[in-house]
Amino acid sequence: MNGTQLTPVVLIGLIANLSSVFGFAPGYAGSAACKACHADIYRRQEASNHARSLRAAEEVPEFISALPVELQDRASGAVVSIERDSSGAIAVRARKGREEASMRLAFAFGSGVKAITPLARARDGSFIESRLSWYASLKGIEFTTGASRYDPVTAGENLGKT
Repeated sequence: MNGTQLTPVVLIGLIANLSSVFGFAPGYAGSAACKACHADIYRRQEASNHARSLRAAEEVPEFISALPVELQDRASGAVVSIERDSSGAIAVRARKGREEASMRLAFAFGSGVKAITPLARARDGSFIESRLSWYASLKGIEFTTGASRYDPVTAGENLGKT
């Protein structure tokens, strides 16, 4: 694509917009759908860390086993947590004063060798990177590297950034 990199976020955005281009709702067929015709490639890919770089948030055992978690953001004063909501979906919540915001986590980036950062889908279709990530060195969840470089003001901003 003329030197343009297809980052995971760009790739997800392209896939998510297929319905408007082709008139059908996209669905992830999974890597197993490719296995019959591409067995060699499938075996190599499944054995790599790259195979675990983008997953549904529900399919990340490292992340799931660390739940629930609640952390205080010293900079903003907000309390940010990740837990299962009443429907069983994984959600991140932020409370700041009387204000509260939440979002369901859709995807997780990272193989888990170093870290895994979850993403949510905003109402406008954009992706929001959670302010909390799972780190292998901690075997737990902490603020996402770089999350402290900006100062969220509202509870919604404490959920993450686009």
